[in-house]
Amino acid sequence: MAQWADFTEEAQTNWLASSKEQMEYMRINAEYDFVKKRALVNFLTNSRKNVEDHMHGRAQNMLTSIERYE
Repeated sequence: MAQWADFTEEAQTNWLASSKEQMEYMRINAEYDFVKKRALVNFLTNSRKNVEDHMHGRAQNMLTSIERYE
C-alpha cells in the first residue's frame, strides 16, 4: 500500500508539472495579447496624430497661399 501511494504521488507530480506548463503558456499568451493590443493602440494613436498634423499643415498652407493672393 505504501508503494502505491508513492507511485500515485509521483504520477500526480508529473501531471502537475505538465499542468503548470500549460498554465504558464496561457499566461504568456495573455501577456502577448496585451502587448499586441498596446502596440496596436500606440500605432493607431500615432497614425491619427500624424494625419491630424498633416491636415493642419495643409490647411495652414492653403490659408497662407490665399492670403498672398489677396
